[in-house]
Amino acid sequence: MHDSVSTDQTLAEALPDGIAVLDAGLSMLWCNQVAKALLDLRDDLAFSLHNTLGQNLTQELLTGQSSETVEINSPVDENVRLSLRLRPYSDGGYILVLQDITHTYHLEAIRQDFVANVSHELRTPLTVFHGYLDILLSNTTIDADKLQDILQQMSGQTARMERLVEDLLLLAKLESVEPDLSKHAPVVLEVLLKEVIHDAMSLSDGRHEFDVSVDDSLVLVGDLQELRSALSNLVFNAVRYTPEGGKIQICGTR
Repeated sequence: MHDSVSTDQTLAEALPDGIAVLDAGLSMLWCNQVAKALLDLRDDLAFSLHNTLGQNLTQELLTGQSSETVEINSPVDENVRLSLRLRPYSDGGYILVLQDITHTYHLEAIRQDFVANVSHELRTPLTVFHGYLDILLSNTTIDADKLQDILQQMSGQTARMERLVEDLLLLAKLESVEPDLSKHAPVVLEVLLKEVIHDAMSLSDGRHEFDVSVDDSLVLVGDLQELRSALSNLVFNAVRYTPEGGKIQICGTR
């Protein structure tokens, strides 16, 4: 029995997740080093799930609600986000699995903000289209100059919507497709940025000043097309949202 427990603890120490053994009262009996770090425990293993999570969240873990996991801010560092999962163990006890999901949590927040912003941005061109279509449908005698102005503005709003949709499609692709590592290769950032900035200057049409400072020794490893797409998206957005006469600074350093 002792050898079995020792083996279990050795295996738990090798896992990337925090592992804690709790008794039937949900007080800690043992945990691996990852769990100690996440919970900021020292030699003293004083830890109770009830005291840390509160009665409601503890009950959710016990009954398998919340998709069998509970997410909380770390009890010792509010900037760290933890995912907790509870599983029955021997003698009426439990195994608590802890994962640091801070990075994933922040990425999801950024994704949600991005989708919300794009959805909001789409309202403007749609409103413009709706207004001009009402004018076109209700007026049969629009002079040529006025019609030309309407069509040019609708064309510009169409291009705006296309860019927004492309951004959404790129996000969906990055989230759903496994990276093709066979396409990964070293890419000199300075060379790639020169191409992107050349296109950005054409988009700006002299309305902005560009200040570029890139370490010529910087090399990225990845898919050239995806890297170009990511950098183009950043730089082109800077052009679109920087007021005329403004300066766009692009820096790359270690």
